[in-house]
Amino acid sequence: MTHALVVCVGALAIAPAVSAQLPLTFYRTDGVRWLNGRQQAAFTVMESHQRSITLTRMADTTDGHRIYDLTFTQHIGQPGPAHVITDGRGRVLEIQAQFHELRKLPGPQLVGPKQQLAWEVFDNISEGEPFLPQTLFWDVIPTVPSGRLRKGARWIDTLNLAATLEGYRQTLTGIRTSVVVGDTVVAGTRLVIIRDAATVTYAEQFPSGERSIDTTVTVERSAQGTIAGRYLYDPALKLFRVRTDTTHLTGDARLEYGDGRTFHTPATFDRHSRVELMDSAARAALAHRRDSIAAGFSIVMRPEGDAERIANGDTTIVAALLDTLARSRNPEARTRASRAIALWARDSATRRRVRAARLAAGDTVSVLKEIIEAWWQGRVDSSDAALELPMVIDPGVAFAFGLDRDGLYDGPAAGFLEDPPAIDRDTAGWHCSPAACRLIAAQWAQPVDQRLRNDGLIARMAMEPRVWSDTVLARWQGGDHFFDGAASFIRGVAADWPAGSHAPLPVPDADWHAWSNWMDGKRLTRFDERHRTVLQFAQARTGRDFAGEWRRQMGQASGDTARLVFGTLLSGMRATEDTTAIIANLQSTSPLRQQLGQDEVIALFSGPSPLASLAIQTAIQDTVLAIAIDGAPPWVGSEQVMPQHVVENVDRAYAAPPPQPGPLMLVGDSLTPSVRDRWGKRGVRFVSSNVHVPSGESVVQLHVSAVHAVGPFLRVTVAQSHLTARLHGRGESWAGGATVYLMRSGAGWVFVGGSHWIT
Repeated sequence: MTHALVVCVGALAIAPAVSAQLPLTFYRTDGVRWLNGRQQAAFTVMESHQRSITLTRMADTTDGHRIYDLTFTQHIGQPGPAHVITDGRGRVLEIQAQFHELRKLPGPQLVGPKQQLAWEVFDNISEGEPFLPQTLFWDVIPTVPSGRLRKGARWIDTLNLAATLEGYRQTLTGIRTSVVVGDTVVAGTRLVIIRDAATVTYAEQFPSGERSIDTTVTVERSAQGTIAGRYLYDPALKLFRVRTDTTHLTGDARLEYGDGRTFHTPATFDRHSRVELMDSAARAALAHRRDSIAAGFSIVMRPEGDAERIANGDTTIVAALLDTLARSRNPEARTRASRAIALWARDSATRRRVRAARLAAGDTVSVLKEIIEAWWQGRVDSSDAALELPMVIDPGVAFAFGLDRDGLYDGPAAGFLEDPPAIDRDTAGWHCSPAACRLIAAQWAQPVDQRLRNDGLIARMAMEPRVWSDTVLARWQGGDHFFDGAASFIRGVAADWPAGSHAPLPVPDADWHAWSNWMDGKRLTRFDERHRTVLQFAQARTGRDFAGEWRRQMGQASGDTARLVFGTLLSGMRATEDTTAIIANLQSTSPLRQQLGQDEVIALFSGPSPLASLAIQTAIQDTVLAIAIDGAPPWVGSEQVMPQHVVENVDRAYAAPPPQPGPLMLVGDSLTPSVRDRWGKRGVRFVSSNVHVPSGESVVQLHVSAVHAVGPFLRVTVAQSHLTARLHGRGESWAGGATVYLMRSGAGWVFVGGSHWIT
């Protein structure tokens, strides 16, 4: 897919090339912010963008025109070509600029061409400032009069710029006045200092992707105001070396739905820009700075500064940051304070105080964004739902607050489908409090936005599946795609990822082929939380006894493949009852039965499990520490899982030469008294699990869990964190761990399965 704007001029004869060390790069940084009517500047951080445009060819023509060949970097990293022709003053006569053909990856396409194009236009920022290819060059090439520029020289330009691409449009019109205020010499080159000021009208139109409805949504924004700039102009190149400008516009934003509904809100646009022309040496210096910053990585989060004081329980700093939230008008300062408390405060009461401080100060948007996120991962209470409700009753209110409207409607639906209340009798585990759930369910009967009514229907279905599932299916079959996910859930589709089978639940007493296809579609078996939730919901909706069906089929099975499939289903639903059969599977010579046995052991520990006896815990923990610290021989088969020589193995994560490892810290909360006593005599430092190591300290932290037991099987986990001192936000940190499953045998404990991870 190639998009281009071409304004044609006559054929041009090329004169000798302008002398310049090409390529040159325009490196641009922008801080951009659109504010709708209910948003406040004090609470809205400007979005930061960095872009580069490379000038690969520059030539003058015999009739006084100039040609520029350039490339710009797209969101997905591919180069976009551009060809610009100006007259002798720098006024643009022709722009040919286009996005590179969008990349087509192998396998299922996760998003369509329209979504890929939206990512390019918005740099993955929803409803931010569009960047059509032509607009990238609107202020790259300066317009100046011919002849020597002297102090006091003044000129006026008329701006009449436009760019269109499918449903996207941007225009900029106005009058710009420029004046020479002096000159300077940089690295032996005379540069002219120019200031300009423009009174402009800006307008844009673009389709806004609201996935929660099947209709076209268009956003239009128009605003008037000023653009003030200052730049250093190189008369030899006829390019500026550095340009900075500030834009402030006020106007109106309009949201229009395909059904005719239209919403308006006042709008304000602010932008701070800097563009610098770099040669190869300057580009290399910039790359070196970036590389040096990236050289110190930290995958493990470590608090610093205020965050470190919060993590260590300093109530003074919490009070100071709360005061910042209540009083500061600086959005960056407020954001830093809020994030520090949210990430590192130990108690929920402090987080509630943060929310109260935000609301008291008028920062409604950040609280609403947290509520939207809580539907996906967290919990929403009745006060949250009441605060959110006006936004979803009327999408114009959400538009005025600059909120993601899809998230407002998708969030509740996703929460109810992630963990339907009907499958969990413990209301503490629901995504919403009972009162909040009922508040959403009540919207099905209210005259509100259809998407909110749909949320209400999904809430009712998730709470009473026998009563409301058929109504959901009828709406879906009638063409309402908001119910795609809910209908898939009711039909029992578990393998809903792009490459999955998308198969509905097999019919009663189906054979192993049908169930294997239902689990994945490619692999023989697969069972995760989605499969369990779908089956539990189907049980609540129909009363079907899946475990009984699988046991009957397993009893009739004549091959190991069928036993593996039905055994995987039983263990996934935590319905495996006979540990003797698990042992027989583990000791079988059949690889399929061995795999089943391992899966069954893991499933035994997928829910709450009791602790092993004190003597067994002591023996296992002592062995794990000996393997991890001293490199003692691990259990046979666990060599690729168990960490060994944890203090010395930093070379597994760092480039040579690795940093000097810090001293060993052993998390002692779960260790038995005998283990603590034995290893304490060796001088190992013990800490609690909630310890926060100072950011300037290097340590190796080792944590061995309590040992859990189910019948003849044990589970123990071990985790290591390598934390190196951080200075000014830089340092190297990583973590890794393993989970080990053991079985009692006549020869002692033997390894039967496990997994390991590393950040």
